[in-house]
Amino acid sequence: MNAVDVAALGEPDTTEEDIATGWDESVFDVCSDAFVAEDDDEVIGYGELYPREEQTFDADVYVHPDAADEVAKALLDAVMARAATRGGAGVRLATWVPVGDRSGRAFAAAGFKSVRTFVRMRYSGDGIPAAPDPPAGIVLRPFDQGRDAPLVHEVLVEAFAGHVRPMTPSLERFTEQHLDHPDFRPGLWVLAEHDSHVVGAITVFDHGDIGFIRHVGVRSGHRGRGIGAAVHPSRLPHPAAARTGGTTAVTLEPRPVSASEVTFARTMTQADANLVGNIHGGVIMKEVDVAGGTAAARHAGGVCVTAAIDELSFLQPVHIGDVLVVSARVNAVGKTSLEVGVRVEAEPWQGGERRHTTSAYLLFVCLGQDGRPREVPPLIVETDDERRREQQAQIRRQARKERIQRLGSYGPGPAPQPDS
Repeated sequence: MNAVDVAALGEPDTTEEDIATGWDESVFDVCSDAFVAEDDDEVIGYGELYPREEQTFDADVYVHPDAADEVAKALLDAVMARAATRGGAGVRLATWVPVGDRSGRAFAAAGFKSVRTFVRMRYSGDGIPAAPDPPAGIVLRPFDQGRDAPLVHEVLVEAFAGHVRPMTPSLERFTEQHLDHPDFRPGLWVLAEHDSHVVGAITVFDHGDIGFIRHVGVRSGHRGRGIGAAVHPSRLPHPAAARTGGTTAVTLEPRPVSASEVTFARTMTQADANLVGNIHGGVIMKEVDVAGGTAAARHAGGVCVTAAIDELSFLQPVHIGDVLVVSARVNAVGKTSLEVGVRVEAEPWQGGERRHTTSAYLLFVCLGQDGRPREVPPLIVETDDERRREQQAQIRRQARKERIQRLGSYGPGPAPQPDS
């Protein structure tokens, strides 16, 4: 295979680990789906039938440049016979063939037609142009392996629908092919969000000294806006920096307050009421926690857990039938923690004056994939109001530290505190 790579690309492009990874996949039977051609006990050709989906296969043939054309034909005949056995009538075969490669002549003779031309491109990290700013309303964030695999899979299925090699509709296969691949590094994947929905993604694999861009996909309804250009490789760390399994180089890109803002709304019902007919404070606290956690996660680009409710004030009662509107955004960040401010308003479901009913300040800690605190991106404050909120958050942080110091001598010591 590397002899074919050298002839087509000028350098080897396949490792033994690449081959073993494909052979290890559950859908591939190496004893029946792989074929070799030998000449005097020397392997001069290799062919394989790789299942994509039901009745859809890749038919790959590699023949040493010094071997005869008949070797490619013999391997292709064996692969096609195996395809007929596995797929039955209506089987669909596709392949990638380097321009001028002898296997291409064998495929053409067997009736295959060229449907698309692909160009392999490369650039040096020193010459990568800066990424353009994301389009209005688009927020970029790093990949969170614990929750984002289904979201990225959905984007790529839609983005590559109708492609000569569409994305597998099976999330299990996607996970096996990508997240279980030895070259997978979560720090080399970036997502684009619009209104908290993932609409684009770039997936990059660590191939030693280079990062191989596997996919750049954008949902059909969001194409033409520049999202593909925004999820740009210049935002990524060098592959060597991502081998630690972290996402530091992507995660620590400063983010504005606006990137964390969220607003939820829900109509209050009798099931939410307490004994006196008002909405139970615990119901409102839950909505506050959910909104605050969502804002924290949007800024941090990962899982955030509630460490403390620094302050929560019920200013007015909420009634059955009121529409509860909960807004949250990040006020300030520490090294691994974030303060989120939450404002709750209520208005009658049939319309009327909106009332400010609750204010809260919550402290969240961001957790990495190992369950331990990890660093969060710096916060960009741009307006006078945002600067005021950040300053007030620092006052609350200092007051929290002083309170812990003053109360620490009474009984058991306090639980370990986050850093802000």
